[in-house]
Amino acid sequence: MSGSNWIREYFPGGNTCQGFYSLYSALIKKGSNRTYIFKGGPGTGKSTIIKKIGNALYNEGYNVEFYYCSSDSNSLDGLAVPDLGTVILDGTTPHVIEPEVPGARDEIINLGAYWNEEVLRPYMREIEYLQNIISDSFNITYRYLKEAKLTYENWQFYHYRCLNKLQAAQNTVKLLDEIFEGIPAGNALSKEQHLFASAITPEGPVNKYSSVLQNISNLYLLMGDPGTGKSTMLQKMYHKAQEKGLTIEAYHCGFSPERLDALVLPEINLAVVKNTYPHIFSLSRTQYLEKISNYDLSTCLDKEKLKSFEPDIEDARERFWHLIGKAVRSIKNSKRNHDLLERYYVRAQNFDKLNKLADDILQKILKYKV
Repeated sequence: MSGSNWIREYFPGGNTCQGFYSLYSALIKKGSNRTYIFKGGPGTGKSTIIKKIGNALYNEGYNVEFYYCSSDSNSLDGLAVPDLGTVILDGTTPHVIEPEVPGARDEIINLGAYWNEEVLRPYMREIEYLQNIISDSFNITYRYLKEAKLTYENWQFYHYRCLNKLQAAQNTVKLLDEIFEGIPAGNALSKEQHLFASAITPEGPVNKYSSVLQNISNLYLLMGDPGTGKSTMLQKMYHKAQEKGLTIEAYHCGFSPERLDALVLPEINLAVVKNTYPHIFSLSRTQYLEKISNYDLSTCLDKEKLKSFEPDIEDARERFWHLIGKAVRSIKNSKRNHDLLERYYVRAQNFDKLNKLADDILQKILKYKV
């Protein structure tokens, strides 16, 4: 291992107020040399193989991107190795992925070929029963999250009514000037990556900011109540970065994916991140931070006017987090039954052959060069 390479962690999909929201399709294009798409039931070894290959490539000195599952934040749904132009993805429900350039670039690997059907057949009804429970749990989850979105919009509304719009606009212009001053307009379109740095998981809201920001030296933290303009400010920064032709890493909200939670601009070693719960994170002392700037957008609120809405704001806040809690419990119930489902497939799987498959894929990957 070289010691200078890195592992970065992301979520390519999320349990959101719009249902399961997938950004997986963009990842397949990272496999300029080869994309492996794993198919197979739960417990067939997809996450295990991905982790084994990823760690081996990291130990060979390569940078590795790990993509985690929002419904099991300890399980991997994929990896990318940029320097080898290689991607491995779990292509099963709910993030079904199919090859775009079959054979020539993209390859489907059926892990179901390594199980013993005779072991599974006696448990057909139990497997179907668990699958139905899991499906129902996710349907319930997304109903709670959809209801939470309406509650959150009420929470936003009260603050927005009390916001000094002119002051907020002036603060945005000032921050944009500070960040982009001296950067000329670009001559080419921005290269963009859209992922999630956070997700609603069985453990509650989880984020990967300590990994995403590990090489950033200049960090802007946006604070403020819902409705004070954090997402709006990030959207304006995103468009400004496009105008400048900068490489953009856009991180969408794990609850409401049409909004942005963070922007990373690697060419200028700068990131702008919401720093309100549940986006709280800590960074290691080994990270390259030179400057942290805090911007509290709540300073643009009319405090006197806000007082008249305090009971409504508190009610909206409590109802929102109550619904998020119910959604999390439903995801946890789904994972508990998914773990039971996996046991049937684990018993039927030939892991010696899977280990051989992982070794074969690793040796193929090591031959690729971008």
